Amino acid sequence: MEKAHALDQDEVISRLETDRLSGLDSEEAGERLARHGYNELPKEKKPSILFLFLKQFHSRLIYILFIAAAIAFAAGQHKDAYGILLAVLIDAVFSFVQERRAEDAIERLREMVVQEASVVRGGKVHRIPAREIVPGDIVLLEEGDRIVADARILESKDLRTAEASLTGESSAVQKSPEQVAEETLLPDRTDMVWMGTNVVAGVARVAVVETGERTAFGGISRSLREIKQEKAPLETRLDVLGQKLGLFTIGLAVIVLVLGWLRGTPLFEMFLFAVAMVVAVIPEGLPAVLAVVLAIGVRQMAKRNAIIRHVPSVETLGVADVICTDKTGTITENKMTVREIHTFDQDIRLTGEGWEPRGEFLIGERKIRPTETLTANKLLKVAALCTKASLVWRNERPGIIGDPTEGALIVMAAKAGLDKQELQKEYRLIDEIPFNSTRKFRAILFESIDDDGGKVRELFVVGAYEVLKERATALLTDRGSTVADRENLGHFDAQNDAMADRARRVLGAAFRRLPDEVTGISDSDVSDLTMLGLVGMIDPPRRGVDKAIARCRSAGVRVIMLTGDQLGTAVAIGKEVGLFDGEDAAGQVFTEVEVVEADDTSFRDMLSRAAIFARVSPETKLRIVGEFQKQGRTVAMTGDGVNDAPALKKASIGISMGIIGTDVSKEVSDMVLADDNFISIVNAIEEGRIVFRNIKQTVAYLFMTNMGEVTTVLASILMGLPLPLLPAQILWLNLVTDGFPDIALATEREHGEILDEPPRRPDTPIISKNVLILTALVSVFMCVGTLSLFVWALRTGDAAYARTIAFTTMAVFQLWNVFNMRSTRTSIFRLGLTSNLYVLASVVASLLLQLAVLYLPFLQTTFRTLPLGLTDWVVITAVTSTVFFAVEFYKYLYRRGVVPASWA
Repeated sequence: MEKAHALDQDEVISRLETDRLSGLDSEEAGERLARHGYNELPKEKKPSILFLFLKQFHSRLIYILFIAAAIAFAAGQHKDAYGILLAVLIDAVFSFVQERRAEDAIERLREMVVQEASVVRGGKVHRIPAREIVPGDIVLLEEGDRIVADARILESKDLRTAEASLTGESSAVQKSPEQVAEETLLPDRTDMVWMGTNVVAGVARVAVVETGERTAFGGISRSLREIKQEKAPLETRLDVLGQKLGLFTIGLAVIVLVLGWLRGTPLFEMFLFAVAMVVAVIPEGLPAVLAVVLAIGVRQMAKRNAIIRHVPSVETLGVADVICTDKTGTITENKMTVREIHTFDQDIRLTGEGWEPRGEFLIGERKIRPTETLTANKLLKVAALCTKASLVWRNERPGIIGDPTEGALIVMAAKAGLDKQELQKEYRLIDEIPFNSTRKFRAILFESIDDDGGKVRELFVVGAYEVLKERATALLTDRGSTVADRENLGHFDAQNDAMADRARRVLGAAFRRLPDEVTGISDSDVSDLTMLGLVGMIDPPRRGVDKAIARCRSAGVRVIMLTGDQLGTAVAIGKEVGLFDGEDAAGQVFTEVEVVEADDTSFRDMLSRAAIFARVSPETKLRIVGEFQKQGRTVAMTGDGVNDAPALKKASIGISMGIIGTDVSKEVSDMVLADDNFISIVNAIEEGRIVFRNIKQTVAYLFMTNMGEVTTVLASILMGLPLPLLPAQILWLNLVTDGFPDIALATEREHGEILDEPPRRPDTPIISKNVLILTALVSVFMCVGTLSLFVWALRTGDAAYARTIAFTTMAVFQLWNVFNMRSTRTSIFRLGLTSNLYVLASVVASLLLQLAVLYLPFLQTTFRTLPLGLTDWVVITAVTSTVFFAVEFYKYLYRRGVVPASWA
C-alpha cells in the first residue's frame, strides 16, 4: 500500500479490508497468500560449481594461451602445449578455490529474516512462520522482536525500534500511531515499522501493509538484481594485454613466414620458426605468476583484516581515488557511548570504546574516582538503575540487550565499578513509569537500606533535560542540596547547549525522596525533583579513523561520508575525524532533500565539494556512486547496513563490515573487513597498490625476457643463421628459468613511498612507457649478447653446442634482469641485494635447474644440450652482466629527471 504513513488508521484498515481487533480469518489469509505470494525475497539462482570453475577461463589472455597451445600441439610440440595448459590450469584452480572459500565464509541473506511472528487471526493470537504473513494481518510486537514486514502502527506503548541497518540512524527511533505528512522521508516515518528492523523497547499492534519484495527491504533487494557489476580494472587491463599480445603474435608469425618465403626457406622449417616465435611471445607463465601475486595479496590483506571475496578486487583498491563511506558502524562504533558528565561541581570527560566497561573519568587531564564524590556517585547509580537494558558477554566480547542509549548508561556506570546487577541487590524495584515520546523520561521507584539500617524509598528519573529541569526544585552539589533557581540552572543550560552543538545526545538525571508508604507512582509524582546533572553521549568515531582519513588524503584518495543519520551528528563526527577541508563545514555538507531537488549540473557541483551527504536514501547513495563512476573515478563504497547494499554492489569495490555488517551487505561486497575498522581500508589500499606494482614488475620481467627471445630469434632469421633456440628451450626459459624469479618478484614488499603517490588511473596500462623503454634496452643487450656468443660457438661446427651456449646465455641474462626488476626506478644497491631473500633464493634455484639441463643426461636428451666448460661460463657471465649495469644506469637517468616520471 502506497503512502500508508500519510493515512489515518481507519483509512489504512479500510483499504486493507481487515479488522484491527480480530484481524483476518484463516480463509481470507490463505487467499491473500495465494495472491501476494510468500513473505520472502526471491531467491537468486546461484551458478553451479562447474560454471564458477569455467568462468575462470573467460579472459582474452587465456584464449590467446589456448591458441598458442593448439599451435604447439599441431606442430608436434606436445610438451610445449602441455606446459602452457598446466600454467592456465594452475591460475584457474587458484581463483576458483579462493572465491569458493570466500563465499563459504559469508553468511547468507536469508538469515536476516525472522522465522515466526505473533499474528491475530479470527480474533485469536497465533505464532506462524513469517513467510506466511500477508497484507492485512494484524501483528503484535514486543521488545526483542525482529519485524517481519512493513506495517502501519495502530497502537503502541513506549515503542522504539533500531533501524540502523535500513536507514543508518544510529539511535533507537521513537514510534507512535500518529500519522505523518505525505512528503516525510522514510527514516522519519514514525508511524511505520519496517521489515528486517528490531524492536528495542515497548509493545505495539500493527497492520501489515507490504510483504516480501514490496517492502522497503525488498525494494533494496530488487534494485540489487538490476545493478550490473563492472569488471575489475585488473581484469580489463589483462583483457587489453591479451588482445595486444594476440595481434602482435599474429603479426609476428606472418612476418616470419613472409621473410622465410622471400629467402626460399622450406615451408615446414619456417612453420617451426613461427611456432618458436609464438612460444617466445606468449607469456606462458603469466597466469601462474598472476595467481601467485594475487594469492600473496589475498594473504597479506587477510593478515590485515580484509577478506577478499572476488580475487581481482585485491588490486582494485590500489586504483581507488574515492571512498564513499557509511558513518554508522564504519567510521563510528555503532555503539552509543557516554563522553561527558556534568554535575553542578564537576565537568567530567570519559574515555573508552564501545560497550567495553573500561575507561577513565577525567577533569582536564586529572583522573578522578567519580564514586568518591557525592553527586557523581548518585548520578551514576540513578543512570544505571533507570534502564531496562543489560550488559552481556558473548565470546568474550561485551554487548547490549535492549536500547543502545540505556546500554551506554550501564557501561558508563560499569567504568566506575558500579555493576547494575549488584546495584539491583541493594535497590528493590517497587514501581516504574516507562519512557515514551510524550513524557520523555523514565521514572522508577526503588527501596533501599540507608546507613542507619532504615528503609528508604526514592524515585530515580532519567530523561530529557528540558523536561526534568521544569520539574526540579533543587540541585545536588558535593556540599549538599541547593535551590534550582535560574542562576544555578544556568550552568546546566550552558552545558546542554554546548553538547547539542557537539551533536551529543543529552539526558538529565534526577531523584526524589518519597514517603515509605508509597507503593505506586504516577506522572504527578515526578515533581519536586533534585537535579543531579547531565550526561552527553554519541556514537563515537573508531580509534585511529582520523589518522586513516589523513593517510587517505595524502595518498590522493578522497573520503566522503554517506549517512542516513541526522545532519548535526554527521557534521560533528566529520569534524572529529577530519573530513572537511578547513575548519568550516559550510558548502561541504548536503542533505537528501538538496540532492533530490538538484539538477544534474548542480549535483555534479555538489559532488566536487561534498564531504558529507546526510539523511540520504539508498537511491541517493546509488546515484552518488554512479555519478562518480561516470566521471571516470574508481569508487570504493563501505557500509554495513541493508541501506548500503545497492551502492556496495554498484561501486568499483564494495567493502562490508564483518562483525556488525548485515547479511545483505556481505553478500554483495567484494571485500569484508574482519575487524569492522576503517583503518583496515587504508591498509588494503596500500596492499592493493603493492599488488599492482608487483603485477607490473612481474609482467614487465616476463615481457622483457620474452621480447629478448623474440628479438634474438627474429634477428637470427634476418641474418640467415640457424635457429638459436628451440621451442622446448624457449618454453623452459619461460616456465622454469623465469618461473621461480617471477614468483619471487611477487613477494616484493613496500619500498616506503607507495602511499605518498596519487592513485593510478583505472586504464593505466600494465606495460608502461618506462617498461617499453627498458624492454627495448634489455632486448638489445640480450639479442646482441646471445647471437654474438652463438656465432662465436658456431665456428666449432657443432650446432648443438652453439644452441647450448645461446640457451644458457639467454637464461643467465634473464637471471641478471631479476635484480633489475625488483624496482623499475630504485637502484638495487639502495634496496639491498639481500633485502628480498626470496628473489635471491629463486635466482640460485633457477641457476641450479639450468645446470641440471646441461649436465643431467636425461635432460640433455630432452632439451638437446651439451655440457659447458669453465671458459664458457666465464665468457657467458661477463657478457650477460652488461644488462644489469645498463639498466642501473637507466634508473640513474630516471632519478635525475632525464626520463619523464609520467612514463612510469
